[in-house]
Amino acid sequence: MSTQNNAPLDIPEVFMPYQIEAASDQSNVVIIEKSRQIGITFEEAWNCALFAASEDGMDVFYVGYNYQMTKRFMMDAGTALKVYQGMVDQVYEGEYFDVLENGDIQKIKTSNIRCASGYIITALPSVPRSMRSIHGLIVIDEAAFVPHLRALIKAALATRTWGGRIRIISSHNGDDSYFNELIKRNKRGERDDSVHTYPFRLAVEQGLYQRICLATGQEYSKEAEEKWVDEMYTGYDDPLDAAEELDCIPRSSQDVYLPLIIIESVTQSNIPVIRLALDHQFTLRNQFEREDTIKAWCVSNLKPILDRLERRLNIFMGADFARDNDLSVIWLLQQSENLFSTVLVIELREIPFDQQKQILFYICERVNLAKGAVDGRGNGQYLAESLSFAYRSRFVETQSEPGVRASESTYAEYMPKLKAHFEARSITIPDDIDIINALRMIRLHNGIPKIPAKLKFKHSHGGEHHGDAAIALFMAIIASKQEVTLYEHHRVIPAGSLDTDSRIYENFLRPPVDEPRRRGGTFKGRVTGWKDI
Repeated sequence: MSTQNNAPLDIPEVFMPYQIEAASDQSNVVIIEKSRQIGITFEEAWNCALFAASEDGMDVFYVGYNYQMTKRFMMDAGTALKVYQGMVDQVYEGEYFDVLENGDIQKIKTSNIRCASGYIITALPSVPRSMRSIHGLIVIDEAAFVPHLRALIKAALATRTWGGRIRIISSHNGDDSYFNELIKRNKRGERDDSVHTYPFRLAVEQGLYQRICLATGQEYSKEAEEKWVDEMYTGYDDPLDAAEELDCIPRSSQDVYLPLIIIESVTQSNIPVIRLALDHQFTLRNQFEREDTIKAWCVSNLKPILDRLERRLNIFMGADFARDNDLSVIWLLQQSENLFSTVLVIELREIPFDQQKQILFYICERVNLAKGAVDGRGNGQYLAESLSFAYRSRFVETQSEPGVRASESTYAEYMPKLKAHFEARSITIPDDIDIINALRMIRLHNGIPKIPAKLKFKHSHGGEHHGDAAIALFMAIIASKQEVTLYEHHRVIPAGSLDTDSRIYENFLRPPVDEPRRRGGTFKGRVTGWKDI
């Protein structure tokens, strides 16, 4: 490992010893493996701000894997600059134009802080192409969770040519991650980076809990500190998770069912992932307002995607349902010979069941649905029953009950089929960090691949998830392995009778689904997708 280049810096006194050590290291490539929530990103924000503000500094480029951490980094950097003689010249939004694999151009907003020195701190998207033709100090935060990290670092390394530097920071995400591979290669002497390790107990020894007490107004005592540390560890149901999150010991990939390398091998950046989150006020609106709002959202967000689908190809739908804590996810696979291409993934948070049903029926009426499978347990029972009544044999049932009641034998039979598609590269999935992390939550337990009941991850767009996207894809795979019946559907309505066909969600008295009703009054609730929308 390289010798640290410890050029003098005006390190703030608020830093603890391990933070000072990290900030002082100005080696060409610095790698920091760390515990969660010990203030390393805070240290990096201040360190980068002071560096960009100095006359002999450089531009700074920050890459985080989600919006919240990027926002926090830029806020902390801005605070640091204001504290040090008001050295913020301008805060503004910029634009990064990313060329996708299909040739389309995606415009991504960037956050920027212009320092009085003339140097700029920029938050960039975590795509390798964003590293091309930039020069300065590059910080990759929570690197183990960034998709395609190997390609990202490869593109970033060229900045060293003209004196640029790279700082790679992360807690662990399994022992098969490229971040862990970098650390192991340094330990074997194959690389010459400067590597630091900051586990949770080291941070506590150097004043972490005391600093928390100071910031929150609590009274410090050694007994309270010991109790707090114990609670931090016992809060994890699995000691291996605590070891990975707190002690910087990566969890063995032997129980991770889908290795990261095979997941990333089938990702594509142009597959749409549509997200919708609603607040509690939406549920208080009357039925017609809720239907109109969701109808308009479907027309705006789903219809353009569904209209582009090849009508002669079969669609297989999988869905996992939730109401409050987890996500509802709808996954559409389109089959072309032996290739199963993901054409759309929808994530819903805090959406009433009737509006989830409305979205499902909207999709079913507009695609060549060959077969669907939905999780019929718990929250999914009502929606599974509704789909089964409306579409009968097009949705999988378990012993004549609506939906899939996944058992150990279900996982043992169909999870290997899912994995086989990844290994054969006969499937495509979105290049989306939350979906990738959901698939990595599938673990081997007593030889059976499934998602542990209490395992949850933070979602990059807010809230938590329980691998719901992985279950939705699993359901789509189950659907694709069922016998498909070919239909020719002709609707004949006797003169004078009412249309009572349960396949049509909107009854005959209501206007077409693509034309929202107009009524007096306005809807004042919040209708917002996550940051993708």
